[in-house]
Amino acid sequence: MAHPDPTCQFVVLGDTHHFGREVIDQVRVINQLSPDLVVHLGDFVADTEAGWSQLEPMLDLFEPALYMLPGNHDIFNESSRRIYEARFGRTYYSFDHKTIHFVALDSEIPLGTRERSLRIHGEQLAWLARDLEQSDATPLKFIFVHQPLWLNTDRQIDSRDWWMQDVHPLLAKHRVSAVFAGHLHKYIESPMIDGVRYYVTFSAGGRLFDPDECHGNFHHCSLVSVRGTQWKLAVLRPDAIKPPDCVRLSNPYTVKTLQAINAQPTMLDRPSCRMPITIDIANTAPHPIDYSAEPITDLCPQWRFEPSKNEVQLSGGQSATLSFTATLTQPDRPYPGPTFCVNVNGLEDQSLQRTQIIPFGSAMQYRCSRTANAPIIDGRLDDAAWSTCETIALANDPTGQDHPASPTDLRLAWDDRYLYLGVRCLEPCLDKLACDAQQNGDQTWYDDSIELFLPAGVDTWHHFIWNANGVLYYERNQKPGDPDGYFVAQTGRDADAWTLEAAFDMHWIATSPPVRGATIGFQVIRNRVANHKECSMWIPTFGTNLTPEFFGTALLA
Repeated sequence: MAHPDPTCQFVVLGDTHHFGREVIDQVRVINQLSPDLVVHLGDFVADTEAGWSQLEPMLDLFEPALYMLPGNHDIFNESSRRIYEARFGRTYYSFDHKTIHFVALDSEIPLGTRERSLRIHGEQLAWLARDLEQSDATPLKFIFVHQPLWLNTDRQIDSRDWWMQDVHPLLAKHRVSAVFAGHLHKYIESPMIDGVRYYVTFSAGGRLFDPDECHGNFHHCSLVSVRGTQWKLAVLRPDAIKPPDCVRLSNPYTVKTLQAINAQPTMLDRPSCRMPITIDIANTAPHPIDYSAEPITDLCPQWRFEPSKNEVQLSGGQSATLSFTATLTQPDRPYPGPTFCVNVNGLEDQSLQRTQIIPFGSAMQYRCSRTANAPIIDGRLDDAAWSTCETIALANDPTGQDHPASPTDLRLAWDDRYLYLGVRCLEPCLDKLACDAQQNGDQTWYDDSIELFLPAGVDTWHHFIWNANGVLYYERNQKPGDPDGYFVAQTGRDADAWTLEAAFDMHWIATSPPVRGATIGFQVIRNRVANHKECSMWIPTFGTNLTPEFFGTALLA
């Protein structure tokens, strides 16, 4: 029997975080599907008038009607709330489309002036009760909120009790079909409760917080198709369409308990090649849970571990630390670094595994040669000064577990006045280089670009980001500025690569005059966008790029 055409289709996504190239590609796919409307669950990340002005062209790429609600990165204080409301109006609202009632909620309204709530309360809760009462005749109702308040995910606040006490009874009473949230950067279908479905969904952009797809860590959006009073959800991955139960977690404590598994940053002791490893665990559920952790030796064969396994049972609310000692058997090859599998039994019907990559500093050092002939800063890298320099590769991804597909070579040199930098970025798709930033100060990190960190004093850092056309974003300790007069830089093109050449005044970046034997901290990162997105680093930072404790040093030789 033929199925009738859909009465309505709508797409749900969130956490696009500045609309990188992957998100723009996802928007094009959404436009091809021609849904009736799109609901964005928040975290656009534009917290100023200028930021929203830059982001609005991205929002205009959606051909279907776009409905928005704020995330915690969009509204986080009184000022950001005023900006959001001035541009987009009310942060919670409802509307009808065909046979469907849509309700957008605001999870970012605090209990007091500064106190976080993670609770739908006060006037918003009263409004929700009135709104659902008035829409009882509408056969289908869907709720949208940025944070999944029906799950316990926050370490300080248990939001589920409030949600189940205040909000869920209203949803069940008025026969709400489903609730959608973002925030967690993953996909989760929760079991139906009193006839109400609960989903966490994501987008094609934003960071994935751990590598385990079995917990929902993959890029996607959700497509809902409605026929009459029946509806169906499809999980749209960049390369596949999945059913809604592709990731189902039944226990409301599962996400929080898995998130509570964290390895503490550590440092490799170079003389002994030994390193302590501690993995913190915390049982946030009210019942006992069994934990065991062991290294995944196939991923890090140059490391040895004592003990080979560690395990513990924790009662509800208890915490513990699983400790190991790692020994590096190949001193010049610290990466890929130690990776552990943490097995968790007692949360779901099946055993869960959390892959835990250990963040660590490796005390890497580059031998920086003194040059008698300063290179000409023209972006060509053909000066004699570069031919005698040691070449190192940006050979690691941010986790230290993978090697970039497109090689990047780095060279440094110095003299009494300047520190010189030369970078060659192999690129088989030069015609596809992304260079959207047009003037200094623009957001160059979304382009094909090179990032450089250099010291700016005690615990402060210069941060340069040049795109492949030489447009610069600069900040000092995360505050934008203008470093004119202290450096010169130029990008260029080879037959199969783009290049960057720069010179920095040593008296500007060093705390003492440059002499042989002195060291200067630094880090170099390549953001590749053309054809294949990847991030290449000299030294993995295991998170945000500004992680000075993991940076390496240049030895002035």
